[in-house]
Amino acid sequence: MMPIWRSTVLVAVLLTLLPLPVSARDGTHGRLGRLNACNDLEALPLSDDQRTAVRSIETGHVAGLIALRRDIMLRHIELRQLLRDPLSDEIKVRAKAGEIGELQQRFRDRMIDYQLAIRAMLTPEQLARWCTMVNVGWPSRGWGPHP
Repeated sequence: MMPIWRSTVLVAVLLTLLPLPVSARDGTHGRLGRLNACNDLEALPLSDDQRTAVRSIETGHVAGLIALRRDIMLRHIELRQLLRDPLSDEIKVRAKAGEIGELQQRFRDRMIDYQLAIRAMLTPEQLARWCTMVNVGWPSRGWGPHP
């Protein structure tokens, strides 16, 4: 039987292989639905050159984002283990939490880089209809217990 930490790491790695969050089926985001209508990138009328550019941009960014997500998940597992260990000291716990914060900031920075690269190849009309990925992604679950 595999030790618990190996099983946990294995599950975390497998979860990183899941695709990035998929948006709403009708191409809208937000609580207001169609009142806040915007389109996912795939739903915008893009030229062939733009579609090629999008694929190139995604190829350049997705692997790095997945790797960062994996690292964040692994650090969360490590933090959870430190918090459950009565012998771990506060300095180690705070250092691990700091690592998570730094990784999350790198993830946000890369997401913004991705958004800026996409924005640079869209026309003003397409930009007006485009749903950015700001505030889209992992739901914020906070620090409390979760089902």
